[in-house]
Amino acid sequence: ARARGRGALEAEGVGGLYAGLPAILLKEVPFVVTKFVVFDVISDALARAVDSAGLDASPLLATALTLVAGAGAGVAAVLASQPADAAFTLTNEGPQVTVESAVATLRANPRLILSGLGARLLFGVLLVSLQFFLFQSLKSELGVSKADLTLVYDALAPLRGEGLGSL
Repeated sequence: ARARGRGALEAEGVGGLYAGLPAILLKEVPFVVTKFVVFDVISDALARAVDSAGLDASPLLATALTLVAGAGAGVAAVLASQPADAAFTLTNEGPQVTVESAVATLRANPRLILSGLGARLLFGVLLVSLQFFLFQSLKSELGVSKADLTLVYDALAPLRGEGLGSL
């Protein structure tokens, strides 16, 4: 299978890579954006709940809150990207299947959108929880706060095309 995959890539070349790019982006952009937005919302809500309850912020509680927020973000990200993942899966069935034909197939049979949802939910919850646990652990070990990340983001504004007049 490995040689066949390599041969297909060599036969298709860079054009084969670009042909699959729209389907990959269609799936990944909603997943990534949703997981970060939902993680921030859930984390902030949990932090406010802990503060209002007067609980001490122990490392164990912080870890639990990160894992819960990561799990919620994983569920939301999977649900946001499931229709696109179903289309992406259909495009992998053969070279004649395009994104447009995959979407047409899903419109004709909407139940196909739910195909593999359970496995993706489990995978998404585990993966995103672990990602945010590692992210929070590294932030903590390096002494980086949320304000520090915002400051770096603001400092990169000229590179993003914002605030060029201030240079």
